[in-house]
Amino acid sequence: MAEETTETEPTQTDIFQQQKKTIDTLVDVLAKEGVSRPQQVVYSTPAAPAAKPTNYILYAGIAVVIIFLLKKR
Repeated sequence: MAEETTETEPTQTDIFQQQKKTIDTLVDVLAKEGVSRPQQVVYSTPAAPAAKPTNYILYAGIAVVIIFLLKKR
């Protein structure tokens, strides 16, 4: 005895075809929409220039000179 399926019950092939049609329609709509829209201009601020690093060696040298001059008195 073979199993009988009714005509109203969708098969996997029918579902696949329906999904394929839906995806194709969405792709077509997105392609048309993408072509009709002009590219938007994006404005951005230029990158800030790098800040000069603090010269700790110069400060240490000045401190040593000041200490040397104060001890000489």
